Amino acid sequence: MSGTLLQAARSVGQGRVEEAWKTFASIREAALGTPPSASDGEDLEPALLELGRLFLLWENPEAALDVWQVAAQRGSRGAPDRMAEALERKGWPVWVHAQTVQTLKLNAEALPQEPFRGAVLVEVPDAALPAGKDPLYEKRFRHSLAVYLPEEPGTGNARPGALCSSSEGAAPLPETGTLRQQFLIHYQRPEDAALARKLARNFAALHGLMGERLDSRSRFGEDGIVHVWLVSDGDAGGEQWKQHLYFYDLGRSRSHLEWMREAAHEYGHAVLPGSSGFTAPE
Repeated sequence: MSGTLLQAARSVGQGRVEEAWKTFASIREAALGTPPSASDGEDLEPALLELGRLFLLWENPEAALDVWQVAAQRGSRGAPDRMAEALERKGWPVWVHAQTVQTLKLNAEALPQEPFRGAVLVEVPDAALPAGKDPLYEKRFRHSLAVYLPEEPGTGNARPGALCSSSEGAAPLPETGTLRQQFLIHYQRPEDAALARKLARNFAALHGLMGERLDSRSRFGEDGIVHVWLVSDGDAGGEQWKQHLYFYDLGRSRSHLEWMREAAHEYGHAVLPGSSGFTAPE
């Protein structure tokens, strides 16, 4: 296996990053199944740590976390620190292994399958992530909450699910499989954390409804991630621009039903084809 890891490292060094990741994937399960003290005497930790470093150098944090997760599960003491550093430097990855959430000891909450289709809400301490900057107004957002959903095998998409009556109680965090980021909630003030979590739940449920009834996903952005920007000031209401949803004047009192209505309205713009031919505003 060390020879295969060396081959993958050479491919990364030559700029063939995707090829290198596929090479690593071909031995991933074998590396996980081989104990560090195997009789063949191979010490894979240095090769794994170095391969992850090269992936991160070539701007592929998902591949770096993938490699370092294997190293961590093989008992590497250095891998979790490198994984935390990758998160701090690059922000939220598009997808992660379910075990990575636990390896990094992130503040994670698994929601029930119905109506939230098994979504996992993930937060980290404020200092551990780079601040976000929205593309429309270029405001800074220091806090964020990521919504990950179980990945549909073989597709790279978050698995569609049903929107049913609410289930109470906490769900266990998944231990296997991969999680794909579907929403990223950005907010400016610590006191808006509760609202961010409320909207994260709403969007997870809405995504399940769209997937089950309409097979619809975000029409904008190659990665399919919908960014939600909670703006503390401005005129009350919402706005959609490409894969970005904006909600303004958070201090104005709104009922839970009103937040659901606003969220569903703006999310509909992001996933449903628009009607054309009208000359007046909606």
